[in-house]
Amino acid sequence: MITSEKQQLNQQGWVIIPEGTIKRFRAVFVHDEDGGYTVFAANLPGVVSEGETVSEATANITEAFELAIETYKDLGRPIPWKKVQSECKACIIKLIPVNV
Repeated sequence: MITSEKQQLNQQGWVIIPEGTIKRFRAVFVHDEDGGYTVFAANLPGVVSEGETVSEATANITEAFELAIETYKDLGRPIPWKKVQSECKACIIKLIPVNV
């Protein structure tokens, strides 16, 4: 990892997470009009999934998050972690533990 890349991530409000850390990511579930849920990991933008039930969506977003972490590791990139406070009156927000 190039030091300047780490510095740039830090300047943008990202935290670099060391490997072996267990973090709880914030999953935001939005009920779709046609049924089911769309869910995204607020701490790692771009990680999105869906499911017919909250339980299924939880399993799917956890898998998507773990795959994203694995990809960062495989590429030798630091795992960026955005500290966020997600507020949504029509959403379900869950904290889900994941081994980073």
